[in-house]
Amino acid sequence: MDLTTRTVLDEVVKRIGVVEARLTAVVDVLGPLGSSQRSSAGNGVGRKNETAEIAVYANQLRLEKNTWKEVWRLCKKRWPGNKHVQNKEQVRAIWRRHYGKKGKRID
Repeated sequence: MDLTTRTVLDEVVKRIGVVEARLTAVVDVLGPLGSSQRSSAGNGVGRKNETAEIAVYANQLRLEKNTWKEVWRLCKKRWPGNKHVQNKEQVRAIWRRHYGKKGKRID
């Protein structure tokens, strides 16, 4: 190898080390790709799974011919203090997002 090729290779190795250090810093801050702590929609941690469970329960109750008021009351009893079941409109909106016009859709 001549001196020019060696110098170029040394510079490339040096730059790869810098890029690796930067990527390591990013992974330390954001976590690894595919981490369950980050949602693709940018919602709060776990919100989608939590509302999906509420939607499934509300759908079961609706299939049993319960009114939305009864569905809300039973959801509030099952998840006391949950911010997603404070009123019947919230429960109905959760159900509609998962089971509305598009049919059964649990992400």
